Formats: sequence, C-alpha cells, structure tokens
Amino acid sequence: MAPTPILAGGSSMASTKRNNIADTNISSTNKIRLLYFFYRFSTGSLNPFMSIYMQHVGMDADQIGRLQAIRPVMTMLSAPMWGGLADRTGSKKLVLILAFFMSFLCRMSTSFLAGNIMTFACSLCASSVFYAPVSSLLDSIVVSSLEEHEKVNFGRLRLWGELGNGFGSTITMNLINHESGFEYMFLLHGVSSIVALIVMLYCVPPNQHTTKKIVASQMTHRTIDWKEGIRVVFGNVQILTIFGLVAITGYSTAILENFCYINIRQLYTKHGMM
Repeated sequence: MAPTPILAGGSSMASTKRNNIADTNISSTNKIRLLYFFYRFSTGSLNPFMSIYMQHVGMDADQIGRLQAIRPVMTMLSAPMWGGLADRTGSKKLVLILAFFMSFLCRMSTSFLAGNIMTFACSLCASSVFYAPVSSLLDSIVVSSLEEHEKVNFGRLRLWGELGNGFGSTITMNLINHESGFEYMFLLHGVSSIVALIVMLYCVPPNQHTTKKIVASQMTHRTIDWKEGIRVVFGNVQILTIFGLVAITGYSTAILENFCYINIRQLYTKHGMM
C-alpha cells in the first residue's frame, strides 16, 4: 500500500509541471500577440498617410514621388548592415529596440521640418535607415523563441499585427478629416510608438540561439568572403527569381502606398469621409 501515495504524488507533480509549461506557453504567445498588435498599430497610424501629409503641406506629385522613392532605396542599402550588426553582436533585441526608437524620432521630426524639403528629405532618409531592420529582426527573434510545434502558428500570431495596423489606420483616417487632423495623427503615432516600445521591452523574447551561434562561429574562426557570397547569390537562378518577384511586389506596393491614399481621399473628401 505504501507505493500508492508515491505514485499519486508523482502523477500530481507531473500534471502540475505540464500545466505550468502550458500556462507559460500561453503567456508567451499572448505577449507575442500584444507585441505585433501595438507595433503595427504604431506604424499603421502614420506610414500609410505620409503621402497625404506631404500633399497637405504643399508638395506636388513629383516631389512626393521622389521623396517616397528614397525610402525603399535606403532600406535596401542599410538592411544588410543592420543584419550584420545584429548577428555579430548577438544583441538582436537591443538592435531592434534602438532601431525602432530612432526611426520613431526621425518620423516625428518630419512634422517640424515640412517647411524645408531638404531637411524633410534627410529626416525621411534617416527614418528609413533606422526602420530597415525592425520587421525582419522582430520576426527572426519571435520565430527563434518558438518551440518546433509552435512555429506552425507563427502566421496566426503575426496576424495580430495586421489587426493592429487596421485599427491604427482606421483611427487616423477619421482624425485627418478634422481641421487639425494631421497634428492629431502625429500625436497618435507618438503615443502608440511609445506604447509599442514599452511592449517591446517587456514582450520581445530573448534570442535563445544567438549565444550558441556566436560561440560556434568563434570556434570555427571562418572568415566570410563577401565577394564569394555575392557570386553565390547572383549565380543562383532560384534566388534571382525570388529577388525579381520581391522587386515587382515592392514596385507595385510603392505605387499603391504613394498615390492610392491621395486619390481615395480626393474621391471621398466631398462626402466628409476618407
């Protein structure tokens, strides 16, 4: 009769441990949902409406097109630098938060620099440089923190970001129809970005595999030849095909983001709505 309590106790302890693990997983996934929601809420409250803001401050279509063309170019040029920095230092979370914070400051500064197109362009360039690694770093950190069986749900977790983007865009669309709407737009973006930063500090999971990768690279002492890397990339038909599709997608998205919102606003302004 003596072993019975032991077995019951062991079963109870195992059950408790499983419940604790399950609760921890639920808590971590909820943090990821909040993370994506507030991050995309902050960007959705401003980024889609920059073209409308440029038109509001008196820029013509040619100036808007040129300024908006700067953003993907700067992103393309600076993203590899950020990726290399994050991999070399192993501080992906720190790089993510600093980059998002600096991009937020640069975006907010555009509200004070609209009177001078050169300073406005410089601020826009800086915001694109700092924002370049944010989405990819966030996705990388989140995926590396998930267990193998949880990675299949990554898309569902990321959908919370689109939900936040929808809320942020909807609120801004209603704000900019008022007389001081663009001031409210930047205020909303500022507040939501600060909230997003706080959420990043507490909800971005640590990159569990970074230390192991750094130790492994230090043990191998292998120097990567960037020229060899370029030859490998541009000599691979599949990679070039992917790059081509990404370029076409980016081109079409740029046209949509730059002028679609302006045209929609012009169509519906007479009805008093965006």
